[in-house]
Amino acid sequence: MGLANGRSPSGVAAGCLYSAVVEHELLTTQEEIAAAPEVSIETVRSRYQELQTSEA
Repeated sequence: MGLANGRSPSGVAAGCLYSAVVEHELLTTQEEIAAAPEVSIETVRSRYQELQTSEA
């Protein structure tokens, strides 16, 4: 799909992780997910939104 082209692999992974958290209705915040790979909350949010758009 080219989603990861030009993107930080850790940011894409964080977006994937957050997507799984939402899908399974787990209680993990974007802030907690962003802390592990040391990416911003905005990166998590942006990659998550891109993943959602690419699935449609």
